[in-house]
Amino acid sequence: MVDPVWRRDKRLPFSNEQLRSIFNAPLYTGCTDDWLGFAQPGPERPRRGRF
Repeated sequence: MVDPVWRRDKRLPFSNEQLRSIFNAPLYTGCTDDWLGFAQPGPERPRRGRF
């Protein structure tokens, strides 16, 4: 059977720790604003395309 994904296009999956780091970022948990403060913790929730 031939693998339909080219070798150069294959990626390793994210680890559980990496996924926790990504989804616990202020962008997902609350930030100062979704324009310039998306990387700083705060009470706002991003709404537009950044989310």
